[in-house]
Amino acid sequence: MINFKKTSFFLFVLLSVTCSGYVRADASNKVLVNSVCTQKKTVKVEVKTSANRLCYLVCTVKDPGKGESIKEPIKLENLPEVYTKEMAVKNGDYVNIHGMEIHNQSALDDFIQKVSKKQDAFLRRLIFTIEGDPIITDFLYKNGMFTVTTDMSRDKFGGGADSITSKSYKNLVTYKDEEGKTYYYITNLTNITKEDLNAGIDAELINY
Repeated sequence: MINFKKTSFFLFVLLSVTCSGYVRADASNKVLVNSVCTQKKTVKVEVKTSANRLCYLVCTVKDPGKGESIKEPIKLENLPEVYTKEMAVKNGDYVNIHGMEIHNQSALDDFIQKVSKKQDAFLRRLIFTIEGDPIITDFLYKNGMFTVTTDMSRDKFGGGADSITSKSYKNLVTYKDEEGKTYYYITNLTNITKEDLNAGIDAELINY
């Protein structure tokens, strides 16, 4: 049996990717894994010691707190040319298909919660055109500012040379419609009204 009461160095396998990091136990003897990149709350980790002994653990992944860096995601330009709904769901992306089919709602909820606490946060969203082409948008909140990067390169009707665009904003604001549904906008405004939306303000809607 491996003793985790002191910090030790291991090789561990996480989500089929071999990484190096530290496995240790905290004061309450809960096992922690450092240097993990995943949006999941818990992960199964295969730990291999220098003596080739194996131990399988279910570890809690700590959310990045204020002042802690978030793991860099795969850049939009490095994603596969064919990026399907199934691939996005597996990668933990927030997938919203015309508001009728939603996957990984927790990814959006976590993003909103971290932003409300002024913590650095990242969300990748996948939506689809009427024709069924995917549009990928990255929402990055860092150092109190939002960067919204949209990739339309897979849109047969809207893609082109300038298919990846990026804009910066200051605020995340909510708007509740007449039916009581809450929408989240990234904008430079501090409040959004129905008149603002009708006027076509500069704002990025996260959820549809």
